Amino acid sequence: MKQKTKVSIADTIKRSIALGHTLPEGANPIQSPLKKTTSLIGMAYLNYIYQNDLENKHFCESMLLMNSQIPKDSDNPYTRLFDPEMAKDTIAILEDIQLSFDYSISRTDPPMEKLNTSLTNIHTALKLPITPDQTT
Repeated sequence: MKQKTKVSIADTIKRSIALGHTLPEGANPIQSPLKKTTSLIGMAYLNYIYQNDLENKHFCESMLLMNSQIPKDSDNPYTRLFDPEMAKDTIAILEDIQLSFDYSISRTDPPMEKLNTSLTNIHTALKLPITPDQTT
């Protein structure tokens, strides 16, 4: 997974495990296209924010949980959200990105219509197609 952050998502996962972090207590990873999509968005978001704080337990546990909800070696097109040239578009959809992250770690359970609207907004900003399998 390529991105322009100082610490890549793959390195974040490896280093979190090396530091002894595990999934949050009681966490149940969910395998679904929707959790995959929201987890990829959430990982890009959280890694951008906390990229230099690998000893932050909440950060590492959340990254490990989201990582467990995606197939190994999945490409992450959402890291582009945090490229400097995307700043204006990303600010406009920050609430959608936060909602996606919260859903990916089961912090919230928004109405599906609201979550699907957020995913559409994110995909539109990135000029990515959205398919029905990403919203179920």
